[in-house]
Amino acid sequence: MKVKVINITRGTVLGSEIELADTPRSRARGLLGTYSLAPGEGMWLTPCRHVHTMGMRYPIDLAFLDCRFRVLRTAENLPPSRISPLVWRARSVLELPAGRLKETNTQLGDVLEIYFSHGEESQPASWPGFPHMCHDEREMRRGRKWLYFVESRCL
Repeated sequence: MKVKVINITRGTVLGSEIELADTPRSRARGLLGTYSLAPGEGMWLTPCRHVHTMGMRYPIDLAFLDCRFRVLRTAENLPPSRISPLVWRARSVLELPAGRLKETNTQLGDVLEIYFSHGEESQPASWPGFPHMCHDEREMRRGRKWLYFVESRCL
């Protein structure tokens, strides 16, 4: 699934073809096996607190986001075969082409908006049914308990 990411603090578009990686398998694969990222492309890993570039062929920019999509930390031009810092408060990581954070002037504290694309209409990622983003820890724990309940009954 593709998402569009907008920096609402600066009024810039970070990417319109960002791939969503929200399963263990898609997060483990990440950008491995790709040769480059075109402008507007990237990957949004959720839930995620740190990444690595082992086996990659090109540098990337990283933006670590909290549950309200606020930028907690950035890493620009992270070269291949490196490990990013671990950001405990992060709920997701946005991987972008190298230089994109500088081009869009994205800084710590900026608030991003993430939209799911469904044909012509877009749905914000903060909608209640999206399980990885929450507005407080209590809501997240409640979501986990509900998910565990559903999985235990359905499997």
